[in-house]
Amino acid sequence: MICALTYNTDTQSGTAPQQDTKVKEALFGKDEKPNNTPKTQYQYNSVTLKEEASGAKTDPLNNPKLKDFVEIPTYFRYLHEWGQNFCKERKKRLKQVETDCMRNGKKQYSGYGEDCDDQLPDDPTNFKDLGSSCPKSCSSYRKWIDIKKTQYEKQKEIYNEQKQNCKEESNGAAPNNGGNTFCGTVQRWPNAAAFLQNLGPCKVQNGKGKQIFQDERETFQHAKDCNPCSEFKVKCEGNGHCDNSNGNNCKDNKITANDIENGGNSTVLEMRVSADSKSGFNDDGLDKCANADIFEGIRKDEWTCDTVCGYVVCKPKTSNGNKNDEGIIIINALLRRWLEYFLHDYNKIKQKISHCTKNGEGFTCINGCVDQWINQKRTEWENIKKRFNEQYKDQTAYNVKSVLETLQPQTDVNKAIKPCDS
Repeated sequence: MICALTYNTDTQSGTAPQQDTKVKEALFGKDEKPNNTPKTQYQYNSVTLKEEASGAKTDPLNNPKLKDFVEIPTYFRYLHEWGQNFCKERKKRLKQVETDCMRNGKKQYSGYGEDCDDQLPDDPTNFKDLGSSCPKSCSSYRKWIDIKKTQYEKQKEIYNEQKQNCKEESNGAAPNNGGNTFCGTVQRWPNAAAFLQNLGPCKVQNGKGKQIFQDERETFQHAKDCNPCSEFKVKCEGNGHCDNSNGNNCKDNKITANDIENGGNSTVLEMRVSADSKSGFNDDGLDKCANADIFEGIRKDEWTCDTVCGYVVCKPKTSNGNKNDEGIIIINALLRRWLEYFLHDYNKIKQKISHCTKNGEGFTCINGCVDQWINQKRTEWENIKKRFNEQYKDQTAYNVKSVLETLQPQTDVNKAIKPCDS
């Protein structure tokens, strides 16, 4: 097989292939070897699978010999490939988020598209478009990392069983070479995280001196560079917006979470979002969805919104049960967030309805869940629209269209409106 590689097949029809002496010398050396034996590094029993730039010595995990690699159990080959791809892709995606959201190490844009330094127009009633690059990267990363988290948890659950099977198969076959084969080596790592940490691309710091997978919550969390802005600057010169009559605590030429009061003129806006099974359904009036096989669970995000310097700004009251008083968001960015989640969950329902119809069940298979979900969304929308109109003076239709045009990915918008003629 290797010998055939030394022949040049790019010849005229009817002409015998000619052997390329340079290729032959590279594969077999200058001296003829018995039975056309190739150089050691090209022999099946000694060739290793490694990245050329690594320079690492042969080891059963990262640079196994080819003959050993083909004997690695399927589960570990998959986990090995999954881990290498995950660590490389995660690094690349986080770098893209940093490029799109940061400037010189300082936060420039929020994951919602707000410019943290120059988002608020001189006139609060003027609608200023949100950016798209940072939200696009953040949305893409959020969906990708959620999928990877689910994949990891499934593989983590069966790691110990597969490790034991590997050990038993190794013991039942030929001698284990003193534990130096793959199945002998894998016994050193007690769990999937330890296994993955020993892969070449995963041997990097995950921030704060931690290795990837050392803190699973941190490894699979959404990108920190996508966090909300901590404050917005207000232009006070000549427009009177820093007069307290324009809203609570209007001072210091900036708006922070501390300026948003609890009670008084503030409003708590709710947003129900599909989530994992830990969130459940019963607490949010969506108990009919528990058995509809549409959502694994629904969580309720709450935002406290108030008018400050003429601008409606909000801070998260709770997020997954945790208080968060650091980031703030303007009302049109909150509207964008609501629309993004609405379209995503609406398309899940739409897909389920399509399956029900094909199975001859009609809409009755999920009717109770759909009714509850629509009622909740109708209430949420009316409350958000009310605060939105306080700032933008009944320009909802035009401004919502502008927000929809910047949503990423646009595929969710297209799926939602696909049945319409226009």
